[in-house]
Amino acid sequence: MESKDYKTFIVPIEVAVQSVVGYTSSTSFTPVSERVFGGSSPVYQGGQSSHLEIIVDRHPIVKKVLFAGLPSIEEGDIIRAYVFKAKVPEDTRLLLEIHNISSLSIKQRIPPKYVVRDFKPEERAFKIEKLRRKVLPEKVNDDAAYYQVRATYIDVDLSKF
Repeated sequence: MESKDYKTFIVPIEVAVQSVVGYTSSTSFTPVSERVFGGSSPVYQGGQSSHLEIIVDRHPIVKKVLFAGLPSIEEGDIIRAYVFKAKVPEDTRLLLEIHNISSLSIKQRIPPKYVVRDFKPEERAFKIEKLRRKVLPEKVNDDAAYYQVRATYIDVDLSKF
């Protein structure tokens, strides 16, 4: 499957959270214009970066979900993680890596087409929905259960691309 519309490659996976570890680290930078060779360059604090590593089950392939930020996800939660299940074909990636973008023709500068890829054991989610299991009051069996979204966490708004 080949497509120009990124939305066709957004795939939700529903998984159970086994464990969650959050990481926060400080960032710093030195502007190129202020780099000093043979001396010390100034370093500016850039804030902090945070992400979660979520160990999951109930999926045949995906075992870990990575997410930028620190949403309120806990062991035992059921989540729906949205992943971008696509890749750039090898021949296109090679072309982009070899050439400087300014040396490419206008036609070659068009963003690459994506193709479907297989799930990986470690996936990066750009959106997570925390789900709550609800049972319809008039039914008492599990067939009447469904999941309701309790909270939504978004790392990146893909509509801006």
